[in-house]
Amino acid sequence: MLKQSNYEMEGENCKKTAGIHHITAMVNDAQRNIDFYAGVLGLRLIKKTVNFDRPEVYYLYFGNESGQPGTVHHIAWRAKDEQDLLRWRSLLQGKEYYPTEIRDRNYFKAVYFHEEGGILFEIATDPPGFSVDEPVAELGNKLMLPLWLESKRKELEETLPTVEVRVLEEDK
Repeated sequence: MLKQSNYEMEGENCKKTAGIHHITAMVNDAQRNIDFYAGVLGLRLIKKTVNFDRPEVYYLYFGNESGQPGTVHHIAWRAKDEQDLLRWRSLLQGKEYYPTEIRDRNYFKAVYFHEEGGILFEIATDPPGFSVDEPVAELGNKLMLPLWLESKRKELEETLPTVEVRVLEEDK
């Protein structure tokens, strides 16, 4: 039996997400991406890393001032923890959405699946969080890499273009 109130539904056949975890974009021009999200939308660059599957491309995360996620390559929904993520994965399997195995993304664990229109969805845990490898006050200031890519840091830093959060001309 489903319960419903104010558009909230949860039961055996559906779950309510805890909210959006993050929205990311993999783009050709990382600086223009930063200029838009930080300079126009006023979001904070909270993590500058690389795409773990394509390390020659920046992967930029934007969120609020305290480093919490909340700001399109894909849409990521929040799961409270890994146990909640397992429930999501089971529900998706039962509905034949074919989610991936749980993947460790350093800052969260996640499953991925495509909805029927082809949009890639991710469900990501809140813990451990973006401040697991740097202080909240310094989030987004330097390139952070997973341990398995640290040996390629020099090569990646030479390949990736220099980017920064800057004040846009119209904001001066």
